[in-house]
Amino acid sequence: MTIGTASPPRAVWLAAIGLTIALAAGWLSYQSYRYFADPGAVGERAISPGAIDVHNRHDEVHSWFAGEPVYKMYKDAVYPPASYAILAIALRPLPWEPTRFLWFAASLVSAGILARQLVRHSLARSRLERIFIGVMPFGFYATGAALGNGQLVLFVLPMVLAALLRLGRPELSRRDLWLGSLLMLAALVQPTIAAPFFWLVLFRSPSVKPAVLIVAGYVTLTVFALAFQMRALPRAAGNADPVGVLDTWVHRAQGGTYYGSVLGGYGTVHDLMVDFGMQQWNSVASLAILVLAGIWLFRHRRSDLWLVIGVTAIVARVWTYHRWYDDLLLVLPLLSLFRLVRMPDVGRRTRLAATAIFLWIWVFLLPPGVLYTLPAPEIPVAIQVTGWLVGLAFLVGVAEARRDHPATSDQPPGA
Repeated sequence: MTIGTASPPRAVWLAAIGLTIALAAGWLSYQSYRYFADPGAVGERAISPGAIDVHNRHDEVHSWFAGEPVYKMYKDAVYPPASYAILAIALRPLPWEPTRFLWFAASLVSAGILARQLVRHSLARSRLERIFIGVMPFGFYATGAALGNGQLVLFVLPMVLAALLRLGRPELSRRDLWLGSLLMLAALVQPTIAAPFFWLVLFRSPSVKPAVLIVAGYVTLTVFALAFQMRALPRAAGNADPVGVLDTWVHRAQGGTYYGSVLGGYGTVHDLMVDFGMQQWNSVASLAILVLAGIWLFRHRRSDLWLVIGVTAIVARVWTYHRWYDDLLLVLPLLSLFRLVRMPDVGRRTRLAATAIFLWIWVFLLPPGVLYTLPAPEIPVAIQVTGWLVGLAFLVGVAEARRDHPATSDQPPGA
């Protein structure tokens, strides 16, 4: 949306804001209707049940803490034990109907928190720029899809950002240490999104204490969750052995990523492996990407935080199985690109490239998206995913060029 050192005309910002608000109003209204009414179909087209993900997690959590073999009872139970311990805080106290309403309200609040975080760190210069950044995540198909399904990504992203911003401060106060560590631990409720960002906690924090606290907390939650599975099940059920439960989870998760890639996932290394008939190497490929990301992030541990956040977000989107609601991750590299345009010491060519890539990614994120809208979406989806990879390569190149450059202030000139 921004080229060179100057901002585009006021009319351009107004048009972008108006388009975003109009699309957000229509898309979020439809997804809210789907969440509560669960219509099952729109016209002749079948659609996913409303609140399907949070409903599944609610059932799994209640069964888990009743000592029932969750991984054997529910075909969609692919979360690790620690996730059920974290989810129990929100999903265990109440029956489904009140939980349904509270989850929806909390999802909207969390989306608002994410928007506020983006505005605060955007380097936006004018009120119109700040408004555009603030409404931008609401105008993505991923936000509406996550809201309609009751997905976790709306909670995980704000927690990850809050944790990284606190734990990356040069002077780590006790409050920052504990609150940041707890936020990152809670974000690991969905490790397929949050796990790659743990590298930033490990390498950018002035102390190793946050990483130790997070790992210790995750192990503790795992043991705590497994204890409930063990307590109520007889050994004859084959689920009284904690190693057996973990082994069942690993196989269930591996199978889930494969079938997910076949039935609805896209734009990940798992989809690529399935296309080449190499799905047995899914876990190895994911682990390799995670390790390579860790090596790169260690090398760039002193680079601008938002550059490496943008890189990590794209890695998090492609390293393992994801569906279209997890495309909300792309809001982070978009902010990285926007900030590059607003940095005073960035060259004109870099700004032009950042603007072009921003538009490339942003346009494809507008609702209703190409994946489930077009009858033959293969080529548009390929163009969309190519935009992510181009954005990844661009941010990696800029981070390399600026590896020893001082981090940029979050405040624009004259703010």
